[in-house]
Amino acid sequence: AHAADLAVTVMSELQMGVRSPAQPGPEPFAAPFTNWTWQVISTPLETAPDAGSFATVEVIIRHADSELVHRLGQILPLDASGEVKGEQ
Repeated sequence: AHAADLAVTVMSELQMGVRSPAQPGPEPFAAPFTNWTWQVISTPLETAPDAGSFATVEVIIRHADSELVHRLGQILPLDASGEVKGEQ
């Protein structure tokens, strides 16, 4: 459940424009979550010319002391530069 909460947090930050999918990963979380890492994989989707641009975005959460891996995927819109469109 903790990994799922962290994945939703990272995905929400991507949607708000607070976190960038371009950051190399996996990245550690700040204290008190130092045993957890996050990684974002973004793959552009091919769409119709007038449909806008979208990407499949996957957030991967891992725990350092166990083999636990949690993945959360979502399709998000892209801006003109190819970055996930944030709400800023």
